[in-house]
Amino acid sequence: MELLTLTKMFKIVSPLFQFQKNAVRFIKNKEWGGLFLEQGLGKSICAAAVSLDWLNTKTVDSVLIVTKKTLVNNWASEFKTHSNYLPLVPSFGASKLRYRFLPKGGVYILHYQALEQNAFRIKLLFKTERIGLIIDEAHYIKNPNSKIAKVLYELADKSARRLVLTGTPIPNRPYDLWSLCRFLEPSLVANMPFASLKKDFDIPRQGTSLNYGTLTSSLINLRRRLESNIVFIQKDTSGLTMPPKLNSFYDITLSPKQKKLYDSFLGDSRSRNEIRRALDSGIRSSRIVPQGNVLKRISNLLISCSCPSYLDGTLLDQTNKEKVLLKIAKRLVKQKEPFLIWTYYQFTARRLHNLFSELGAEAITGGTRSDLRNRHIENFKKGRVPILILTMGSCKEGLNLQNASNAIFFDSSLKLDDISQAQDRIHRINQKRTCTMHFLVSKNTIEEWVVQLLKVKKFFSDDVFTRARRNDSFRPIDLTDVLHRALK
Repeated sequence: MELLTLTKMFKIVSPLFQFQKNAVRFIKNKEWGGLFLEQGLGKSICAAAVSLDWLNTKTVDSVLIVTKKTLVNNWASEFKTHSNYLPLVPSFGASKLRYRFLPKGGVYILHYQALEQNAFRIKLLFKTERIGLIIDEAHYIKNPNSKIAKVLYELADKSARRLVLTGTPIPNRPYDLWSLCRFLEPSLVANMPFASLKKDFDIPRQGTSLNYGTLTSSLINLRRRLESNIVFIQKDTSGLTMPPKLNSFYDITLSPKQKKLYDSFLGDSRSRNEIRRALDSGIRSSRIVPQGNVLKRISNLLISCSCPSYLDGTLLDQTNKEKVLLKIAKRLVKQKEPFLIWTYYQFTARRLHNLFSELGAEAITGGTRSDLRNRHIENFKKGRVPILILTMGSCKEGLNLQNASNAIFFDSSLKLDDISQAQDRIHRINQKRTCTMHFLVSKNTIEEWVVQLLKVKKFFSDDVFTRARRNDSFRPIDLTDVLHRALK
C-alpha cells in the first residue's frame, strides 16, 4: 500500500490498496461513472478521493454526496479519518437547510430525505455552480417513479460530474439497473423504456435454461454498454487475500403446535392457491400482489416459522429454531467468539434479547436510541458484549463489526440487499478469520422458498458481471416447484 497523493491542497492521507488506487484513477476523469465495489471494499474512501481530485483540478466547484440518513456521520468520519478535508454537513430545522451553501468550494453531505425536502433550494445551487453529484447506496433510487429518483435525474442532467456507489448494482431485480443508467447517462436507456425493460429483465418464473440464458444475455449486453465507465470489483477479484466466507444451513422442524399455527394461515386448498398465485406474481413483479387478506397471511406464514408467540400468545415455549440457536450461541460463547444474530423483525429481536440476556446479549432495532445504539456497538467491539442481536432494516449498513467472524440469520428477508449487506458487516477489509454465516431454515415451509429465491437473485445480481466473464454455468432453480412444496 502507498499514499494516493492528489494534486494541490486536498489529499487522502491514508494508504490505499492497489485496487482502490486503480479505481480512483480510472473513474476521476470520467464525466459519469460507477464504483460497483462489493460491501466492505472501501467505496467511500475511493469516492472521497475522487471528490477531492475534482476540487483540486477545478473540474467542479462543489461536490454533493447524497446518502442514507444513518450513513451521514459515517461519511463525515471517513473524510476526517482518511483525508485532510472536513466536509460540510448541513443541519435541519422545520425541514429546511440551516446551513447555507457556501459558494464554490466544498463537499456537502446530505441524506436522501433532506435532498427531497430541499429540492428547490438545491436546484438553485446547480444553476450557479458546477456540481459533482455522488449518490451512495444508489439502489435507493431503483424505482424510477419515486419522487427522489425524479429529483436526482433532474440534478444529474445539470451536473458537471456524476458518480454512483453501490455494492449491489442489481440489489433485488435485474431491471433495478435501469434507474442507475438513467441517472448516469440518459442515452444508455433512451431506447429502453422502463416498462419494457422491466418485462424483459426479470427473474424467469420457471428455471428453464432458455429463460436464464436469455436474461443473462440481455444483462451482458447492458453491462457492455456500461463497462467503459464503471469499476466492478468483488472481494475475490480485488487482489486482496480475504478469508473464506462459509454458509452453514440448519434444517429446523416445526413443533406440532407451531405447524398447526402455520397450517392455519395456509388455509384450505383455495386459500393455498391464492397464496401461490400471489407469491408467483411476486417473482415476476418484485412485489406480492395483494388479494384480499392474502398479503397478511403470507407475512404470518413467515412469522409463524420464526416467532409464533407474536401471533399466538399461548406459544411461549422455546421453538426448535430457538433451541438450535441457543446451542450455537452457547458453543460460540464458550469459545469466546463474539457473534451477530440477524432478524428481520423488531418483535423477534426483543424476544431473542429476553431469551439470551443471561448470555450478555444486547439488541439494536430501529427503535433503539442513538446513544444506546452507539454504546452497544462500542461495547461489542471492545469485547464487553459477546452477542449483538440486530434487525436488518436498522443495522445492515455502515457498521464495521469484523471483530466477529460468525453471523446467525434467525430468519430472512425477501430482499437480497438486506442479506448481502448484513453478511458484510463482518466479512470485509481487515477481517483476518474465516467467516461463517449460519442460516436457520424451517423445513417444508415458505422459508425454503425464500432461500431459493435469494439464490436466484444473487445470480442475477453482482455475480452476473463476473460470471459472464468466467463463462461459469448455473443450474437453474424452478421456483414454482419449490413454492409448491412449501405450500403443499
